[in-house]
Amino acid sequence: MDAHGIDFGSYLSESERHEIAVDEFRNAIRASLKTPNDVDRFVGNVAYGAIEGVVNEALSDLGETARVVIADKAATIIRNMTPYSVFSNGGSHLRPQPSVAQQILNDAVREGKPMIQKRVHRIIGEIGKDDVRWALKRAIDDAFSQADEKEN
Repeated sequence: MDAHGIDFGSYLSESERHEIAVDEFRNAIRASLKTPNDVDRFVGNVAYGAIEGVVNEALSDLGETARVVIADKAATIIRNMTPYSVFSNGGSHLRPQPSVAQQILNDAVREGKPMIQKRVHRIIGEIGKDDVRWALKRAIDDAFSQADEKEN
């Protein structure tokens, strides 16, 4: 019996309960795989799960050799890191979330907003309104020029 005192076993056969469970499972899968992004992520996770054991076994068989190769590769990756690899906004299949460094940077910018606003106002005051007006005009002209080039 469930919490409401209804014994569904007396109303539904084993095969009917099985069919309902299968249908609900299918509905849950359809609901979670609505976009191509969802399907790619799901397939990637299934593929990863399928090969994880084989990879772990192969690495175990290699012993210390695997440790040296992985350590060397990690050192190469660290040496070749760029601001792009450290500060990533996310939104891709490989990195759906912003990197930790990007999150810290975003927080710092948010916390520094009053200081940034004061500095921008001071810079505008130093360069004069005419300079700002001409800079904005140039930016707008450039934007329209780029749009015109794309159309042609």
